[in-house]
Amino acid sequence: MVVVNEPAHRWLFSYHDVSVGGRHRFARSELEGMLRSAGLEPVYATHWNFLPLPLVWVRRRLLPAPQGSDVGEYPWWVRGPMRAMMALERLWLDLGGRFPCGVSVLVAARKAG
Repeated sequence: MVVVNEPAHRWLFSYHDVSVGGRHRFARSELEGMLRSAGLEPVYATHWNFLPLPLVWVRRRLLPAPQGSDVGEYPWWVRGPMRAMMALERLWLDLGGRFPCGVSVLVAARKAG
C-alpha cells in the first residue's frame, strides 16, 4: 500500500510552491493515472483542505506575496477556525465522504492484481 499526498490544482501554483521546492500541482485523475501506470491500483482518492480553499486562493493569488511560504504558526484567531474546518473535513471523510476539490489531493493505492 502506498499513500500519496500532493498539492492540487495547477491554478493554485504560487510563491508558496516555489519557496518549498514544489514544481507541480496535480489533478486527482492525473495522480491516479500515474499510479496506474506504475502498476498500482488506486483504492481511495479524494481532495482535502476543501473548506480553506477559497482563503488559500485569496492569500496566494490576490494578496502580495510574502518572502517564502505562508505556512507557519498563526495567531489563535486564525488557528482556531482552521482547526474547526479540519475537524469538519475529517468527520466528513470518516463518514465516507469525498471532496471534489481542495488544496491537496490524497490517493491510496496498492499493487494491482
